[in-house]
Amino acid sequence: MLAARTQVRSRLRSLLLLGVLAGVTAGLVIASLSGAIRTDSALDRFRDRENAADAVVFASQVDAGPHPDWSRLEALPEVRAVAPWGLAFGTFDAGGPPRLPPGPNLLFAAMDDRFFGEVGRPIVVEGRRFDPEADDEMVIDENVHEVDVGDIVPFTAYGPDQVPFSGEADGPHVDIRVVGRVKTGSQFLFGPDGQAFVSPGFAAEHGGDALLVENADVQLRNGAADLPALQRGVDEVVAPGTPVLDLHGAARRVETTTSVEHTALLVLTGVVLLAGLALVGQAVIQSAAAATDDRTALSALGMTSRNITAAAVLVHLPTAITAAVTAVATAIVASIWFPIGMAGQLDPDRGIQPMWAILVPGALLVGGAVLVGAAMTTRSRALLASASSPSRALTAIRRVASVPVGLGTTMALASGEGRSRLPTRQALIGAAVGVLGVVATITLNAGLEDALSHPERAGVAWDVGGIIAGDPAHPTGVAPELLETIAATDGVASVAAIDRQVMPVDGVGVPAFAVRPPPGTNESAIQLVLTSGEAPTGPDEVAIGPASAADLDVGLGDEVTIGATDHRVTIVGEALFPSDVHATFDQGLWLDGEGFDAASPPDAIPEDDPVERQVAIDLTDSSSEEEVLASLQASVGDQFEDLGPAVTPVELTNLENVRTLPRVLAGFLALLAVGALGHVLATAARRRRKEFAVLRALGLTRWDSRIVLNVQGTAIGLVGLIVGIPAGIVLGRLGWAVVADSVPLAVVRPVAALAVAALIPLALLVANGLAVWPGRRVARLHPAEVLRTE
Repeated sequence: MLAARTQVRSRLRSLLLLGVLAGVTAGLVIASLSGAIRTDSALDRFRDRENAADAVVFASQVDAGPHPDWSRLEALPEVRAVAPWGLAFGTFDAGGPPRLPPGPNLLFAAMDDRFFGEVGRPIVVEGRRFDPEADDEMVIDENVHEVDVGDIVPFTAYGPDQVPFSGEADGPHVDIRVVGRVKTGSQFLFGPDGQAFVSPGFAAEHGGDALLVENADVQLRNGAADLPALQRGVDEVVAPGTPVLDLHGAARRVETTTSVEHTALLVLTGVVLLAGLALVGQAVIQSAAAATDDRTALSALGMTSRNITAAAVLVHLPTAITAAVTAVATAIVASIWFPIGMAGQLDPDRGIQPMWAILVPGALLVGGAVLVGAAMTTRSRALLASASSPSRALTAIRRVASVPVGLGTTMALASGEGRSRLPTRQALIGAAVGVLGVVATITLNAGLEDALSHPERAGVAWDVGGIIAGDPAHPTGVAPELLETIAATDGVASVAAIDRQVMPVDGVGVPAFAVRPPPGTNESAIQLVLTSGEAPTGPDEVAIGPASAADLDVGLGDEVTIGATDHRVTIVGEALFPSDVHATFDQGLWLDGEGFDAASPPDAIPEDDPVERQVAIDLTDSSSEEEVLASLQASVGDQFEDLGPAVTPVELTNLENVRTLPRVLAGFLALLAVGALGHVLATAARRRRKEFAVLRALGLTRWDSRIVLNVQGTAIGLVGLIVGIPAGIVLGRLGWAVVADSVPLAVVRPVAALAVAALIPLALLVANGLAVWPGRRVARLHPAEVLRTE
């Protein structure tokens, strides 16, 4: 009686443990799936919480005056709200916080309580929001690390007649206190450089004495659908060609990253589900198979097939209940880990956030799956049996191979029957999926590393760049003497002058670029990055950015009218452009020098010169960027507003956030493969004890017994490699093509031949390593003892 009770308690513990395993697996599946859904909606939910704008009107980029009449813009029928804000140019003075060096900088000033109030409300993460009436309070976003809440920043603004970042600021001086740290949409859309926002009181008190150039956030009645109408209206009521930044389009800078995170979580969901079906499902089947194995004896006692099925289902009822309860608990606890990466930073509701619409059905489903699995197992022996006769391939192998090799290969590819049945299929699937996942990750990671180490894939066509300030900017370009001085600097390989001007293209403001070669040359060694078609070679040809082409609904071969002269040009290619805050790197127009001058004649440029003159510098492969920059700063630094490394687009730098995701996923898949293979080897050593004992009695040596399991592991590993490597390469390249197209990047097929080749011996080494312990176990069997007990 005591033995029977002990057996019942042991059986109950096994059933409850099985329920816990099934519940934890299901809970992770539910949490990962919920995380993927929340990742997909993170930006939208953040924008809703922020009451975000749909567009930014950059009046500061055209001759619209420092203080445009925003009431005309607000009167447009498609406009719901206008929130003006200004750029307050100035310097942080010495004597401020020691972590904040003195030098040129700017602040974002709310012109009234609409910006950072009605529109673009920030989420306060530390301290408080600024007092709208105070002229000496500001908040900083999460990307500002130089100062903390409570610090005082001495700021001197440029006067209204000064040129930004030129000379000593002579405007009003204000000691501004940092009163809060906030989370804003702009910190994700416009790069890692932090932003500081001063209250409307600053503009009210100092706006007349400081250089304060206004722009405006705009909310539209119908969202992105009203953007074309807004652009037309802005051209009429602000100034022709005024740039309008589509914040929905700019959101791609974030969505590129979150879409990768979303996909990774969906794949993780599938992988955990597969692992559950392969491993936990196998355990459920084995548990239910006990009744099936004793079917003959139970039938002899008078139990019908329906009685046996019902008994198996009732026995596993505690397992089903435990699985459902554990799934709910696991999903609730695990929800705090999701979303991950950038979506986790964006999510305004990060924390324990179970999605009940998925959680409740998922918990019921896992409980029901346990009962259904038990019922189906007892109803059909076919679920437990494999082919009773070996395949022709196995027969051929066993004819030519030694007994250990033939037996090991058979155990790798044939499951067997009854209580000696092995989870071979699960091991083969696990090995193939594991190799596939690792290879796909290696391939995807190769594409990611290539893009991150080659910024030219995202339009960064030179190493160092700078914006010309004041005198060196000539009406038709940059002073030849400046280019000659730069070209003569040690470490400089080539130099070119870049003209940038916002031009109306079929009525829409688009940044236009021209690359001008240095003096004495006809062609520049520096060119913009071409993604398709050809570069412009004459005044009537242009290349256009993919986003601009989509906005204008044009493509290769189409004609557009550009500039103040309505110069007509043909689109001959698509290209990527230098990235800045006003436009994404896939927005722009590339002309040659003659075409640029035809669209914007030098003698018709206004006095405030909206043409931005830049210098692009390529360095030699052996040069040090820091040393070359130091030399340039010493020789010509005073002739630039800004001289430094070329800006890498936010879309590309954001991909840094997803580098660990594929690796974690690959690690999980590799563990799945190792777990499945280790399980089948351990199971073979346990369930085939009788067969090994018989073979040992017939002359199989201890070493031969070890070889059997080594061959079994090697064969499963080889199948995984044969299936997983080509499939992983294809999947990895497809995945990278999707990522590159969504950024967009110039696509280069990722190749990781050495890493993939190294995976082959590593996988076989792991397979044989896993066979060591089971092989030792079967080698130490005592045949007489085993046969007597069996």
